[in-house]
Amino acid sequence: MAKLHDPNKPAHEIITVNDDGSALRNDGKTLGAANDNVYYRLATVAGEHKDRRNSFQGNIPLNRRYWNAWACAGEWSTDKTGILQPSALLQNIAQRIDVNIYDLRPLSGGEIKAVLKRLGDMELPAHDAIVNFMGLHFEQMFVFEKHVVLSGTNFNGSQFSDFVNFNMAQFVNSLTSFEWVKFNGNVDLSRAEFNGDVNFRKTHFDYIADFRSVQFSGYSGFKNTQFGSWVNFNSAKFKAKTDFTNATFKTYVPEFHAAELYDHTLFSVGEGDGKYWPPEKGEVLIEGQDPIRVMPATRQKKAYNRLRLFMNETLQVDDEMFFHRREMVCKKQIEKPPMPFIYGLYQVLSDYGYSITRPLGGLCATWLVGWVFILFGLWLNKDVQTASPIIKAMGISFSNVFSFLGFGRSYLTDYHGTITPWLSFIGGTQTILGVIFLFLFGLGMRSRFRLR
Repeated sequence: MAKLHDPNKPAHEIITVNDDGSALRNDGKTLGAANDNVYYRLATVAGEHKDRRNSFQGNIPLNRRYWNAWACAGEWSTDKTGILQPSALLQNIAQRIDVNIYDLRPLSGGEIKAVLKRLGDMELPAHDAIVNFMGLHFEQMFVFEKHVVLSGTNFNGSQFSDFVNFNMAQFVNSLTSFEWVKFNGNVDLSRAEFNGDVNFRKTHFDYIADFRSVQFSGYSGFKNTQFGSWVNFNSAKFKAKTDFTNATFKTYVPEFHAAELYDHTLFSVGEGDGKYWPPEKGEVLIEGQDPIRVMPATRQKKAYNRLRLFMNETLQVDDEMFFHRREMVCKKQIEKPPMPFIYGLYQVLSDYGYSITRPLGGLCATWLVGWVFILFGLWLNKDVQTASPIIKAMGISFSNVFSFLGFGRSYLTDYHGTITPWLSFIGGTQTILGVIFLFLFGLGMRSRFRLR
């Protein structure tokens, strides 16, 4: 691991921004200036987006026009009359992003001059080249709304210091990679479409990550991704394998209301994986940020409920039970007394009906403690004569715990005839606890093996 310039700051935090826009991270990695990247210049021919108040006006439509005209140049052909005609793919894209098809037409002579002026001494890339934004520092807000990419896109290792807008962006038939990217501001990916595979592995979303109505047609990978705030996948569509393994949701449970999840959708839901999910109350301190208040328990419960129902539909039993347990944790916060106490007991004794070992341990402890008390009682009670008091006490304790088996009435009549009140109390307590732990054991068996 690289040595940190400041051990008190996270590795990915930018500690120095140079005059040219490049930046030095705390781990020693240097990020190139976005303005020195040919594709960034292509995306900002009409100017960078420096004024948040005018973020959706002015140069944004012009920038989109320049980019899309370059990116879609290969999707136009001349018919017999010499008129340019768009491909069926391009017509479909225009309809999806709600623009006039002629907004995607090739660059005119004047537009080409404007592009070349913005590029300076850089060469205009081929329209079908891989779009490479790798290892850059985006100091200004970055707007890629309704932009079209017909080849692969690589943002790996880059860092965005401000708001990022990929609303309705079209990534067609290609791999799109955001691996190791850090978003320091809000990210809008709503209604974006990824027709190929997309990779968000080890990406950091420090603030809001808006994936509403996004469409993933290929594999979507979120392994080891960190979400620091609200994560919205409502109405999203996942049409292939989706992997959230080891993804950490620091303060908000991801919301998938009305979303279409693929059957093979993975989350970290094993023993000890609660660390990947937010606490049910309070605040969370994330490196380099002010404390963030967690999602309210009522909303957490609804989000977990949606995930549980999906896992039930796809017969992923362990995953379903994990989200059921998370729901119960939230209910413990929502309900009024004495229900939180009851939910707490339910959690401790059986992990909300999922554990087998806890009820078994409870049965063994009930038998063992009862055996000690009964052995002491036999020693005090001289009326009960037995050559083997230890074995006798074991049998009595067992019959108390499993009273429904009838061993006490059949084999321990001499003991029951001379029982003292306090031993009777011990036996009754054992019987009650035995019934409770047996019920919880059966519940755990049913949950683990889906017995109906």
